[in-house]
Amino acid sequence: MGVNFNKPRIVTVRGSYYKESERAVPLYTYTPFPERWNRPTGSLITRVKAVPNVKEEENDLYWWTDCEFLPNNDSTAVTTCSSFTIQPNQALTVSRAIQPGKVCLFDLSSEKNIKCGYYRQASVASFPKLQTFPDGDHIVYLGSTSGDIKVMSLERSTFHSRAQDIHFRAYKYVAVSPSGCYFAIMARTSRQYQYELLIYDSHFVTRAESVIDCCKINDFRGSRMNLEHTVCKWSPDSEYVAAAISHGHLCIVSRRSQACVCDVFTDVIPDRALSRETTFDFNPMSCHRTVSVGTKDRFLYIIDIQGGNVLCQTEHACGDHAIDVVKFSCDGLFVGVALHNFSVQLFSPVDCSLLYSFSMKDSLPSLHNSMGPHASVLNLTFSSTGEQAVTSTADGYVSFWQLPRKMELQVICKFKILSCVSLDRVSRLPLPPRLKDFLLSLPTML
Repeated sequence: MGVNFNKPRIVTVRGSYYKESERAVPLYTYTPFPERWNRPTGSLITRVKAVPNVKEEENDLYWWTDCEFLPNNDSTAVTTCSSFTIQPNQALTVSRAIQPGKVCLFDLSSEKNIKCGYYRQASVASFPKLQTFPDGDHIVYLGSTSGDIKVMSLERSTFHSRAQDIHFRAYKYVAVSPSGCYFAIMARTSRQYQYELLIYDSHFVTRAESVIDCCKINDFRGSRMNLEHTVCKWSPDSEYVAAAISHGHLCIVSRRSQACVCDVFTDVIPDRALSRETTFDFNPMSCHRTVSVGTKDRFLYIIDIQGGNVLCQTEHACGDHAIDVVKFSCDGLFVGVALHNFSVQLFSPVDCSLLYSFSMKDSLPSLHNSMGPHASVLNLTFSSTGEQAVTSTADGYVSFWQLPRKMELQVICKFKILSCVSLDRVSRLPLPPRLKDFLLSLPTML
Protein backbone atom coordinates (compact mmCIF):
# COMPACT_ATOMS: atom_id res chain seq x y z
CA MET A 1 0.00 0.00 0.00
CA GLY A 2 3.01 2.34 -0.08
CA VAL A 3 5.27 4.07 2.43
CA ASN A 4 4.21 6.03 5.50
CA PHE A 5 2.12 8.89 4.22
CA ASN A 6 0.00 11.71 5.59
CA LYS A 7 -3.13 11.61 3.47
CA PRO A 8 -4.22 14.94 1.98
CA ARG A 9 -6.20 17.03 4.40
CA ILE A 10 -9.50 17.89 2.74
CA VAL A 11 -11.05 21.24 3.69
CA THR A 12 -14.25 22.01 1.79
CA VAL A 13 -16.30 25.16 1.23
CA ARG A 14 -19.95 25.51 0.21
CA GLY A 15 -21.66 28.22 -1.80
CA SER A 16 -24.81 30.24 -1.15
CA TYR A 17 -26.37 29.48 -4.54
CA TYR A 18 -26.25 25.68 -4.30
CA LYS A 19 -25.40 24.57 -0.77
CA GLU A 20 -25.20 20.89 -1.74
CA SER A 21 -22.23 21.72 -3.95
CA GLU A 22 -18.88 21.68 -2.17
CA ARG A 23 -15.28 22.13 -3.24
CA ALA A 24 -12.00 21.33 -1.54
CA VAL A 25 -9.57 24.25 -1.30
CA PRO A 26 -5.87 24.72 -0.52
CA LEU A 27 -4.86 26.12 2.86
CA TYR A 28 -2.44 28.73 1.51
CA THR A 29 -2.96 32.22 0.09
CA TYR A 30 -3.00 33.02 -3.61
CA THR A 31 0.36 33.40 -5.36
CA PRO A 32 0.15 35.59 -8.48
CA PHE A 33 2.00 35.15 -11.73
CA PRO A 34 5.27 37.11 -11.32
CA GLU A 35 5.08 40.66 -12.64
CA ARG A 36 8.55 40.42 -14.14
CA TRP A 37 7.24 37.87 -16.67
CA ASN A 38 4.50 40.13 -18.04
CA ARG A 39 4.64 40.45 -21.84
CA PRO A 40 2.51 42.05 -24.57
CA THR A 41 -0.77 40.25 -25.26
CA GLY A 42 -0.33 37.16 -27.44
CA SER A 43 3.41 36.97 -26.78
CA LEU A 44 5.44 34.01 -25.61
CA ILE A 45 6.41 34.53 -21.97
CA THR A 46 8.84 31.64 -21.63
CA ARG A 47 9.31 28.08 -22.83
CA VAL A 48 10.77 25.12 -20.95
CA LYS A 49 11.37 21.45 -21.61
CA ALA A 50 8.86 19.35 -19.71
CA VAL A 51 11.80 17.14 -18.70
CA PRO A 52 14.90 19.37 -18.75
CA ASN A 53 17.60 16.69 -19.22
CA VAL A 54 16.39 15.62 -22.69
CA LYS A 55 18.94 16.01 -25.47
CA GLU A 56 18.08 18.24 -28.43
CA GLU A 57 18.77 15.48 -30.98
CA GLU A 58 15.98 13.40 -29.42
CA ASN A 59 13.32 15.95 -30.29
CA ASP A 60 12.36 14.17 -33.52
CA LEU A 61 10.31 11.80 -31.35
CA TYR A 62 6.66 12.30 -30.44
CA TRP A 63 6.51 13.70 -26.91
CA TRP A 64 3.39 13.10 -24.83
CA THR A 65 3.56 16.19 -22.62
CA ASP A 66 1.38 17.51 -19.81
CA CYS A 67 1.44 20.57 -17.57
CA GLU A 68 -0.86 21.98 -14.88
CA PHE A 69 -0.78 25.05 -12.64
CA LEU A 70 -1.09 24.30 -8.94
CA PRO A 71 -4.44 25.39 -7.43
CA ASN A 72 -4.42 29.02 -6.25
CA ASN A 73 -0.78 29.34 -7.33
CA ASP A 74 -0.05 30.97 -10.69
CA SER A 75 3.72 30.91 -10.26
CA THR A 76 4.18 27.14 -10.04
CA ALA A 77 3.39 24.34 -12.51
CA VAL A 78 3.96 20.58 -12.58
CA THR A 79 4.97 18.80 -15.79
CA THR A 80 5.47 15.29 -17.06
CA CYS A 81 6.51 13.76 -20.36
CA SER A 82 7.06 10.48 -22.22
CA SER A 83 8.64 9.92 -25.64
CA PHE A 84 7.32 7.75 -28.48
CA THR A 85 8.16 6.69 -32.00
CA ILE A 86 5.30 6.70 -34.51
CA GLN A 87 4.91 3.36 -36.29
CA PRO A 88 3.68 2.94 -39.91
CA ASN A 89 0.21 1.99 -38.60
CA GLN A 90 0.23 5.27 -36.57
CA ALA A 91 0.63 3.40 -33.29
CA LEU A 92 2.87 4.98 -30.66
CA THR A 93 5.71 2.84 -29.30
CA VAL A 94 7.48 3.93 -26.12
CA SER A 95 10.99 5.24 -26.75
CA ARG A 96 13.75 4.88 -24.18
CA ALA A 97 15.10 8.39 -24.71
CA ILE A 98 13.95 9.12 -21.16
CA GLN A 99 12.29 7.13 -18.43
CA PRO A 100 8.56 7.47 -19.18
CA GLY A 101 6.49 9.80 -17.07
CA LYS A 102 9.06 11.65 -14.99
CA VAL A 103 7.61 14.55 -12.97
CA CYS A 104 9.07 18.06 -12.67
CA LEU A 105 7.96 21.18 -10.81
CA PHE A 106 8.74 24.64 -12.22
CA ASP A 107 8.74 27.73 -9.99
CA LEU A 108 8.68 31.06 -11.85
CA SER A 109 8.72 33.24 -8.72
CA SER A 110 12.52 33.44 -8.46
CA GLU A 111 14.05 36.85 -9.19
CA LYS A 112 16.68 35.41 -11.54
CA ASN A 113 16.15 31.93 -12.97
CA ILE A 114 13.27 29.48 -13.20
CA LYS A 115 13.64 26.88 -10.47
CA CYS A 116 13.06 23.25 -11.42
CA GLY A 117 12.46 20.39 -9.02
CA TYR A 118 12.86 16.83 -10.32
CA TYR A 119 10.99 13.96 -8.62
CA ARG A 120 13.21 10.99 -9.34
CA GLN A 121 11.00 8.44 -7.60
CA ALA A 122 7.85 9.40 -9.49
CA SER A 123 6.97 7.41 -12.60
CA VAL A 124 3.70 8.12 -14.37
CA ALA A 125 1.99 5.80 -16.88
CA SER A 126 3.31 5.66 -20.46
CA PHE A 127 0.71 8.22 -21.58
CA PRO A 128 1.19 10.52 -18.59
CA LYS A 129 -1.46 12.82 -17.15
CA LEU A 130 -1.15 14.71 -13.88
CA GLN A 131 -4.11 15.70 -11.73
CA THR A 132 -3.48 18.31 -9.05
CA PHE A 133 -5.20 17.39 -5.80
CA PRO A 134 -7.48 20.24 -4.60
CA ASP A 135 -5.29 20.88 -1.55
CA GLY A 136 -2.51 22.08 -3.88
CA ASP A 137 0.11 20.04 -2.04
CA HIS A 138 -0.32 16.71 -3.83
CA ILE A 139 -0.70 15.32 -7.34
CA VAL A 140 -2.62 12.25 -8.47
CA TYR A 141 -1.60 10.03 -11.37
CA LEU A 142 -1.61 6.49 -12.70
CA GLY A 143 1.59 4.65 -11.92
CA SER A 144 3.70 2.73 -14.40
CA THR A 145 1.98 -0.51 -13.32
CA SER A 146 -1.50 -1.18 -14.68
CA GLY A 147 -4.18 -0.62 -12.04
CA ASP A 148 -1.97 1.52 -9.79
CA ILE A 149 -3.14 4.94 -8.50
CA LYS A 150 -0.62 7.14 -6.73
CA VAL A 151 -0.97 10.31 -4.68
CA MET A 152 2.35 12.11 -4.25
CA SER A 153 3.23 14.89 -1.83
CA LEU A 154 5.03 17.67 -3.72
CA GLU A 155 6.72 18.86 -0.54
CA ARG A 156 7.93 15.55 0.89
CA SER A 157 8.06 13.37 -2.26
CA THR A 158 6.17 10.65 -0.38
CA PHE A 159 3.56 8.39 -1.93
CA HIS A 160 0.37 6.58 -1.17
CA SER A 161 -0.77 3.83 -3.54
CA ARG A 162 -4.10 2.12 -3.93
CA ALA A 163 -3.93 -1.68 -4.09
CA GLN A 164 -3.86 -3.35 -7.51
CA ASP A 165 -7.25 -3.88 -9.16
CA ILE A 166 -8.65 -7.23 -8.02
CA HIS A 167 -10.38 -7.70 -11.41
CA PHE A 168 -7.14 -7.08 -13.35
CA ARG A 169 -8.55 -4.12 -15.24
CA ALA A 170 -6.07 -1.86 -17.02
CA TYR A 171 -6.43 1.71 -15.76
CA LYS A 172 -6.18 4.30 -18.54
CA TYR A 173 -7.09 7.61 -16.89
CA VAL A 174 -7.79 8.96 -13.40
CA ALA A 175 -9.51 12.19 -12.32
CA VAL A 176 -9.95 13.53 -8.78
CA SER A 177 -13.25 15.22 -7.89
CA PRO A 178 -13.32 18.94 -6.97
CA SER A 179 -14.51 17.89 -3.50
CA GLY A 180 -11.39 15.75 -3.11
CA CYS A 181 -13.56 12.82 -1.99
CA TYR A 182 -13.60 10.63 -5.11
CA PHE A 183 -11.49 9.27 -7.93
CA ALA A 184 -13.00 8.50 -11.34
CA ILE A 185 -11.09 5.95 -13.39
CA MET A 186 -11.40 4.84 -17.00
CA ALA A 187 -10.51 1.13 -17.04
CA ARG A 188 -10.20 -1.25 -19.97
CA THR A 189 -11.48 -4.76 -19.28
CA SER A 190 -10.64 -8.04 -20.97
CA ARG A 191 -14.21 -8.47 -22.22
CA GLN A 192 -14.22 -7.56 -25.93
CA TYR A 193 -12.10 -4.47 -25.27
CA GLN A 194 -14.85 -2.86 -23.18
CA TYR A 195 -14.40 0.15 -20.90
CA GLU A 196 -15.75 0.67 -17.41
CA LEU A 197 -15.97 3.92 -15.46
CA LEU A 198 -15.00 3.26 -11.84
CA ILE A 199 -15.63 5.62 -8.93
CA TYR A 200 -13.57 5.11 -5.78
CA ASP A 201 -13.56 6.86 -2.44
CA SER A 202 -10.34 8.86 -2.18
CA HIS A 203 -9.45 7.11 1.09
CA PHE A 204 -8.08 4.24 -1.01
CA VAL A 205 -10.73 1.62 -0.32
CA THR A 206 -10.31 -1.59 -2.31
CA ARG A 207 -13.81 -1.80 -3.72
CA ALA A 208 -15.26 0.70 -6.19
CA GLU A 209 -18.38 2.59 -5.09
CA SER A 210 -19.71 2.59 -8.64
CA VAL A 211 -18.95 0.60 -11.78
CA ILE A 212 -20.53 1.88 -15.01
CA ASP A 213 -20.27 -0.29 -18.11
CA CYS A 214 -19.68 2.33 -20.82
CA CYS A 215 -20.41 0.05 -23.79
CA LYS A 216 -24.03 -0.25 -22.61
CA ILE A 217 -24.45 3.48 -23.18
CA ASN A 218 -23.16 3.49 -26.76
CA ASP A 219 -20.38 1.93 -28.82
CA PHE A 220 -17.88 2.99 -26.16
CA ARG A 221 -15.30 0.26 -26.53
CA GLY A 222 -11.67 -0.09 -27.46
CA SER A 223 -9.93 -1.72 -30.39
CA ARG A 224 -7.94 -4.91 -30.66
CA MET A 225 -4.74 -2.90 -31.18
CA ASN A 226 -5.44 -0.77 -28.07
CA LEU A 227 -4.76 2.47 -29.96
CA GLU A 228 -7.56 4.54 -28.43
CA HIS A 229 -7.26 7.10 -25.63
CA THR A 230 -9.84 7.95 -22.98
CA VAL A 231 -10.48 10.87 -20.63
CA CYS A 232 -12.88 11.42 -17.75
CA LYS A 233 -13.72 14.70 -15.99
CA TRP A 234 -15.77 15.62 -12.94
CA SER A 235 -18.47 18.28 -12.90
CA PRO A 236 -17.73 21.23 -10.56
CA ASP A 237 -20.18 19.89 -7.95
CA SER A 238 -18.66 16.37 -8.04
CA GLU A 239 -22.06 14.88 -8.95
CA TYR A 240 -21.47 13.95 -12.60
CA VAL A 241 -18.59 12.40 -14.52
CA ALA A 242 -18.05 12.86 -18.25
CA ALA A 243 -16.30 10.02 -20.09
CA ALA A 244 -14.82 10.42 -23.59
CA ILE A 245 -12.95 8.18 -26.01
CA SER A 246 -10.88 9.16 -29.03
CA HIS A 247 -13.31 7.34 -31.34
CA GLY A 248 -15.63 10.33 -30.83
CA HIS A 249 -18.06 9.34 -28.05
CA LEU A 250 -18.91 11.46 -25.00
CA CYS A 251 -21.32 10.49 -22.24
CA ILE A 252 -22.14 11.99 -18.85
CA VAL A 253 -23.14 9.74 -15.95
CA SER A 254 -24.42 10.41 -12.44
CA ARG A 255 -22.20 9.40 -9.54
CA ARG A 256 -25.21 8.66 -7.32
CA SER A 257 -27.56 6.81 -9.69
CA GLN A 258 -24.82 5.34 -11.94
CA ALA A 259 -27.14 6.12 -14.86
CA CYS A 260 -26.31 7.92 -18.09
CA VAL A 261 -27.57 11.49 -17.85
CA CYS A 262 -26.65 12.43 -21.42
CA ASP A 263 -25.16 10.67 -24.44
CA VAL A 264 -24.04 13.89 -26.11
CA PHE A 265 -23.87 12.77 -29.73
CA THR A 266 -27.18 10.95 -29.53
CA ASP A 267 -29.25 13.22 -27.29
CA VAL A 268 -27.94 16.72 -28.07
CA ILE A 269 -25.74 16.88 -31.19
CA PRO A 270 -26.65 13.93 -33.42
CA ASP A 271 -24.56 13.14 -36.50
CA ARG A 272 -21.50 14.74 -34.92
CA ALA A 273 -18.50 13.28 -33.11
CA LEU A 274 -15.94 14.46 -30.59
CA SER A 275 -12.79 15.80 -32.27
CA ARG A 276 -10.50 14.16 -29.69
CA GLU A 277 -10.89 12.76 -26.22
CA THR A 278 -9.59 16.11 -24.87
CA THR A 279 -12.08 18.41 -26.62
CA PHE A 280 -14.73 18.87 -23.94
CA ASP A 281 -14.96 20.56 -20.55
CA PHE A 282 -17.47 21.48 -17.84
CA ASN A 283 -18.20 25.15 -17.22
CA PRO A 284 -16.74 25.87 -13.73
CA MET A 285 -19.52 28.38 -13.06
CA SER A 286 -22.21 25.73 -13.59
CA CYS A 287 -22.76 22.93 -11.08
CA HIS A 288 -23.07 20.28 -13.78
CA ARG A 289 -25.35 21.31 -16.65
CA THR A 290 -23.14 23.28 -19.04
CA VAL A 291 -20.47 21.57 -21.14
CA SER A 292 -18.31 22.82 -24.02
CA VAL A 293 -17.69 20.38 -26.88
CA GLY A 294 -15.34 20.54 -29.88
CA THR A 295 -16.39 18.31 -32.78
CA LYS A 296 -14.65 16.69 -35.74
CA ASP A 297 -16.16 19.25 -38.11
CA ARG A 298 -14.23 21.91 -36.12
CA PHE A 299 -17.22 23.61 -34.47
CA LEU A 300 -17.46 24.55 -30.80
CA TYR A 301 -20.75 23.90 -29.00
CA ILE A 302 -21.94 24.96 -25.56
CA ILE A 303 -24.65 22.51 -24.50
CA ASP A 304 -27.11 21.99 -21.65
CA ILE A 305 -26.87 18.29 -20.81
CA GLN A 306 -30.05 18.24 -18.70
CA GLY A 307 -32.18 20.26 -21.09
CA GLY A 308 -30.70 18.32 -24.01
CA ASN A 309 -30.19 21.41 -26.14
CA VAL A 310 -27.44 23.53 -27.68
CA LEU A 311 -27.06 26.88 -25.91
CA CYS A 312 -24.81 28.31 -28.62
CA GLN A 313 -22.31 27.28 -31.27
CA THR A 314 -19.66 28.99 -33.34
CA GLU A 315 -20.99 30.57 -36.51
CA HIS A 316 -18.17 29.10 -38.57
CA ALA A 317 -15.66 26.31 -38.14
CA CYS A 318 -12.87 27.27 -35.73
CA GLY A 319 -10.29 26.86 -38.50
CA ASP A 320 -8.95 24.60 -41.23
CA HIS A 321 -7.32 22.18 -38.79
CA ALA A 322 -8.68 19.77 -36.22
CA ILE A 323 -9.44 20.84 -32.66
CA ASP A 324 -6.89 19.33 -30.26
CA VAL A 325 -8.03 20.67 -26.87
CA VAL A 326 -11.04 22.50 -25.38
CA LYS A 327 -10.70 24.07 -21.92
CA PHE A 328 -12.68 26.59 -19.84
CA SER A 329 -10.86 29.31 -17.95
CA CYS A 330 -10.94 28.95 -14.16
CA ASP A 331 -13.59 31.68 -13.83
CA GLY A 332 -15.68 30.40 -16.75
CA LEU A 333 -15.47 33.69 -18.64
CA PHE A 334 -14.09 32.13 -21.81
CA VAL A 335 -13.48 28.79 -23.51
CA GLY A 336 -10.04 28.09 -24.92
CA VAL A 337 -9.67 26.07 -28.13
CA ALA A 338 -6.27 24.81 -29.31
CA LEU A 339 -6.06 23.71 -32.95
CA HIS A 340 -3.77 21.20 -34.62
CA ASN A 341 -1.92 24.04 -36.40
CA PHE A 342 -0.97 25.66 -33.04
CA SER A 343 -3.64 28.34 -33.18
CA VAL A 344 -5.29 29.20 -29.83
CA GLN A 345 -8.72 30.83 -29.81
CA LEU A 346 -10.79 32.17 -26.91
CA PHE A 347 -14.59 32.14 -27.20
CA SER A 348 -17.42 33.56 -25.11
CA PRO A 349 -19.51 30.81 -23.43
CA VAL A 350 -22.58 33.04 -23.77
CA ASP A 351 -22.79 33.30 -27.57
CA CYS A 352 -19.63 31.53 -28.84
CA SER A 353 -18.28 34.77 -30.28
CA LEU A 354 -14.53 34.96 -30.79
CA LEU A 355 -12.90 37.06 -28.06
CA TYR A 356 -9.23 36.67 -28.94
CA SER A 357 -6.87 34.45 -30.92
CA PHE A 358 -3.16 34.03 -31.52
CA SER A 359 -0.87 31.64 -33.34
CA MET A 360 1.95 29.97 -31.43
CA LYS A 361 3.91 29.88 -34.69
CA ASP A 362 4.22 33.68 -34.67
CA SER A 363 6.63 33.32 -31.75
CA LEU A 364 7.82 29.78 -32.51
CA PRO A 365 8.07 29.41 -36.32
CA SER A 366 9.92 26.09 -35.96
CA LEU A 367 6.80 24.29 -34.66
CA HIS A 368 5.61 21.44 -36.90
CA ASN A 369 2.21 19.76 -36.92
CA SER A 370 2.21 16.21 -35.57
CA MET A 371 1.96 13.33 -38.00
CA GLY A 372 -1.20 11.34 -38.64
CA PRO A 373 -4.03 11.41 -36.10
CA HIS A 374 -1.88 12.49 -33.17
CA ALA A 375 -2.44 15.84 -31.46
CA SER A 376 0.02 18.72 -31.82
CA VAL A 377 -1.23 20.36 -28.61
CA LEU A 378 -1.82 17.84 -25.83
CA ASN A 379 -3.00 20.19 -23.12
CA LEU A 380 -4.13 23.77 -22.65
CA THR A 381 -4.53 25.25 -19.19
CA PHE A 382 -5.00 28.72 -17.71
CA SER A 383 -3.84 30.60 -14.65
CA SER A 384 -6.37 31.48 -11.93
CA THR A 385 -6.73 35.01 -13.30
CA GLY A 386 -7.10 33.83 -16.89
CA GLU A 387 -4.31 36.18 -17.95
CA GLN A 388 -1.81 33.43 -18.82
CA ALA A 389 -2.15 30.22 -20.80
CA VAL A 390 0.13 27.19 -20.83
CA THR A 391 0.36 24.83 -23.79
CA SER A 392 1.89 21.35 -23.75
CA THR A 393 3.04 20.36 -27.22
CA ALA A 394 4.27 17.18 -28.91
CA ASP A 395 7.84 18.49 -29.19
CA GLY A 396 8.29 18.00 -25.43
CA TYR A 397 8.01 21.67 -24.49
CA VAL A 398 5.72 23.63 -22.19
CA SER A 399 5.06 27.22 -23.28
CA PHE A 400 3.63 30.11 -21.23
CA TRP A 401 1.62 32.74 -23.13
CA GLN A 402 0.33 36.20 -22.24
CA LEU A 403 -3.42 36.65 -22.69
CA PRO A 404 -5.39 39.92 -22.52
CA ARG A 405 -5.19 41.41 -19.04
CA LYS A 406 -8.32 41.91 -16.96
CA MET A 407 -8.42 45.43 -15.55
CA GLU A 408 -11.84 45.29 -13.83
CA LEU A 409 -11.61 46.63 -10.29
CA GLN A 410 -13.68 43.73 -8.95
CA VAL A 411 -11.25 41.13 -10.30
CA ILE A 412 -8.19 43.06 -9.09
CA CYS A 413 -9.69 43.31 -5.59
CA LYS A 414 -10.56 39.60 -5.59
CA PHE A 415 -7.01 38.44 -6.09
CA LYS A 416 -5.60 41.08 -3.73
CA ILE A 417 -7.86 39.68 -1.01
CA LEU A 418 -6.94 36.08 -1.85
CA SER A 419 -3.25 36.95 -1.65
CA CYS A 420 -3.84 37.89 2.01
CA VAL A 421 -6.56 35.42 3.04
CA SER A 422 -6.45 31.68 2.34
CA LEU A 423 -9.49 30.13 0.66
CA ASP A 424 -10.47 28.10 3.73
CA ARG A 425 -10.84 31.36 5.73
CA VAL A 426 -12.89 33.25 3.15
CA SER A 427 -16.15 31.65 4.35
CA ARG A 428 -15.53 33.12 7.81
CA LEU A 429 -15.11 36.69 6.58
CA PRO A 430 -17.91 39.19 7.44
CA LEU A 431 -19.02 39.47 3.80
CA PRO A 432 -22.31 38.91 1.93
CA PRO A 433 -22.70 35.24 0.91
CA ARG A 434 -22.59 35.90 -2.81
CA LEU A 435 -19.44 37.96 -2.50
CA LYS A 436 -17.86 34.96 -0.77
CA ASP A 437 -18.98 32.80 -3.70
CA PHE A 438 -17.24 35.20 -6.07
CA LEU A 439 -14.02 35.06 -4.06
CA LEU A 440 -14.16 31.26 -3.95
CA SER A 441 -15.06 30.93 -7.67
CA LEU A 442 -18.01 28.69 -6.78
CA PRO A 443 -20.73 27.81 -9.33
CA THR A 444 -23.53 30.34 -9.71
CA MET A 445 -25.67 28.28 -12.11
CA LEU A 446 -27.17 24.82 -11.90
